[in-house]
Amino acid sequence: MTAPEYTAALKKRMEENARCLNCGVPFCQTGVIYEGMRLGCPLHNLIPEWNDMLRLGNVSHALSRLLKVNCFPEFTGRICPAFCQRACIRGETQEPVAIRENELFIAEYGFEKHLMGPFPPPVRSDRRAAVIGSGPAGMAAAFYLNRRGHSVTIFEKADAPGGQLLQIQQKRLPHSVVARRISLLEQEGIVFRTGTEADAEKLAAEFDSVTVCTGPASKKDSLTVLAIAEGKRKAAETDRELMGYTSLE
Repeated sequence: MTAPEYTAALKKRMEENARCLNCGVPFCQTGVIYEGMRLGCPLHNLIPEWNDMLRLGNVSHALSRLLKVNCFPEFTGRICPAFCQRACIRGETQEPVAIRENELFIAEYGFEKHLMGPFPPPVRSDRRAAVIGSGPAGMAAAFYLNRRGHSVTIFEKADAPGGQLLQIQQKRLPHSVVARRISLLEQEGIVFRTGTEADAEKLAAEFDSVTVCTGPASKKDSLTVLAIAEGKRKAAETDRELMGYTSLE
């Protein structure tokens, strides 16, 4: 993005974020099901915080708040169904704040300015963790376990990692965006073993933990944002088993 293009894009996002009410109780990040409808971000993104930082033009700080709870904003900023916007109070009288577009702008700013990593953990534990499945849940689980210092290997039966991310139309999620993230994970120390039909019981004899992330039970549950949240949850459970405590917030 050229300097004039960036300036114009930032101005547009600042104007959009000025519409955020900075609610005392921000429903956009609640992540609940109300009367059968999902409302709010399942990842509990700190939306009012990075909205406010973006409103002020402080994109770097906005990125730090976004990455606090969302490991793959370049995915969710493109393909998330934007449950947050369903819950936006501004939507009661006008169009809701374009939260997803704001998120993608912040994420891509991070990549363009080399603020997205790679960031390998400064210290390694002596624990080895296996993750079965390289879709969004598997990659999220591996991301958090690796950040905790564990040595992580992802096993994928397909010839290439990515899982359900590679089944999404490229006009919505280009494969190059997925490959960029996979490259970052590798640079951070995560090992991908593709073309491998993994057996959890056999891996348990080789690794200290095995986390199974082989995809949703039904197409209804195949939303990427929910898969990322599931991977985050499984990483917390696995880390608790490995270390006896955890906090991924």
